[in-house]
Amino acid sequence: MVRLFFYILVLVATVHEAFAFSNPDTPVLHKLPSFINSPYTDEIAPILTWDDNTLYFTRIKDPNFNKTIIFDSEDLYKKFTYSEYTKFISGVFELLGDERREEDIYLSPFNQDIYIVEKNGDQINELVHPDHPLNNALPNSALAIMPDQTTLVLMNQFYLNGSMYKGFSKSKKISKNKFSFPEPVFIYDFKEMAGNQANLALSRNGEVMILAFAEEQGEDTDLFVSLRVNTDTYSEPIRLPDNLNTEFREFSPALSEDGKYLFFSSNKGSFPNHSNIYISQRLSDDYTKWSDPMKLKAPVNTFHNEGHPFVVGKKLYFCSDRDGSWDIFYLDFDGNKDLGDLPDEEYIVVEEESPPRNVRGEVEESQNSDIQVPVEPKIESVLVKVVDSKTGDALSAKLIKSEVGKSENKVLNVGEKGLLLEMKDPVETIFQPLKDGYISKTRRYDLKAMMENAKSVPELHIPVDPIAVDAKISMDPIFFKRGSDRILNVSYPEIERLAGILKSHPEVHIKVEGHTDNFGDAKALIALSDKRAFAVKRFLTSRGISPMRIDTKGYGASQPITDNSTEALKAKNRRVEIVITQVQ
Repeated sequence: MVRLFFYILVLVATVHEAFAFSNPDTPVLHKLPSFINSPYTDEIAPILTWDDNTLYFTRIKDPNFNKTIIFDSEDLYKKFTYSEYTKFISGVFELLGDERREEDIYLSPFNQDIYIVEKNGDQINELVHPDHPLNNALPNSALAIMPDQTTLVLMNQFYLNGSMYKGFSKSKKISKNKFSFPEPVFIYDFKEMAGNQANLALSRNGEVMILAFAEEQGEDTDLFVSLRVNTDTYSEPIRLPDNLNTEFREFSPALSEDGKYLFFSSNKGSFPNHSNIYISQRLSDDYTKWSDPMKLKAPVNTFHNEGHPFVVGKKLYFCSDRDGSWDIFYLDFDGNKDLGDLPDEEYIVVEEESPPRNVRGEVEESQNSDIQVPVEPKIESVLVKVVDSKTGDALSAKLIKSEVGKSENKVLNVGEKGLLLEMKDPVETIFQPLKDGYISKTRRYDLKAMMENAKSVPELHIPVDPIAVDAKISMDPIFFKRGSDRILNVSYPEIERLAGILKSHPEVHIKVEGHTDNFGDAKALIALSDKRAFAVKRFLTSRGISPMRIDTKGYGASQPITDNSTEALKAKNRRVEIVITQVQ
């Protein structure tokens, strides 16, 4: 099991309706006070400033919602009679997807306003209900906070004439009750890709955006990643892998402060339509690869709905309807010692899916308990081979092995027939092969996922790249600002790694090949791919690599590795490849 930076108490703790608690060394579940968690409304989507002193949340179905509704630059709440106003708003909510058309418009789930809790440590000072333009009669929700800690990222885009469009916007705090008029946050192709449901999370530096949205109207939401290309613009979203996205609904993502862990909600558990909170560890610098998600234990997840996680410091905020309506809770780990050092037998982070249960929470017995089902033998080993990436031939090599979360490294000798590793308790494992005449890179593998459904001992082939003419040097994807040759910051570490390889192997000359998808004019795509290849060369020469050792070539869309039939496949075609041209 992946060891994470915090641990969740196995025993269900007492729920307190206050911020203070008696023993700071023991993680305790807290419920925010009743003037925040109203029994007659739903409170969701908590987000906090980094100092944990300002909490933003969304309240749903509150009769005291902000009733401003601008149409052709005029406030209809001031112009209409209340009967005319309610009829108009009811029609707006119906257009947004509310089929019930409640007689009392405040009961609509599209009645959503943003609230602010100002605190000083654990002492709550004030509950603020901001005025227009942050709130109005349309759905309002704060989804993230920009790095300046005063600018909110909001659901939907709003314009001065009163129109609203799907997407996201930003609004800067001017005073405790006043915010600037929302301005659009642009995401390439988002409006073409997404239905009406969407939310997001930001990394601490604002460079990475994790989105949850449905690609088609009526479908369940999935998770995507988008990278910042300039101040208010993010790249086209890339769908995260299928170990995170399922046929069910994945929503309300949140990143840990260091960006290494992704929290999100999903209703894929044992109870259809009930959501739980899951956690996954990042496995790549580009945020596209993640470990298999694990479900948080009680007291976070229960037999009710849980969702909307947010992490600040050593506090996990989340929402649950365990008390009848959606309320905000938090689990506080802010004690006098590092909880990461607590013994594993006392604390545990996650649990596997629980067995099917009935509505009372009781484990359901199988109706065929008298039938003896043969038990498959448990696979407790994996056969590891180091292979030539060009020919596929197995090699004898040394292999550095380490487990995620542990500092200890082991050096193993792997023969051409491979090495059988016994893994009774498989975990995320990092391997780096060492072989003369070859270039290798550190790779991470989820051995537990590989072994748990295997019928026989699985084989793990770890590639190394031969130092030979026409061989390719394995690289993680290099990302560029859309339509330009500007390399995104997230790709710098990978190009730095390439520079290190070239410094270690001064005999190697390379060609940087640029490739694109098929969207656009063919000549323009070749020119763009050529510029991108040269941008990589420029980066390498800035690190002391002689330009005489680096050729560049742009191929545009002429050498695809997939058929460009989906956005995900197009993303694979947008790539840079490194080919060895000379060894001397």
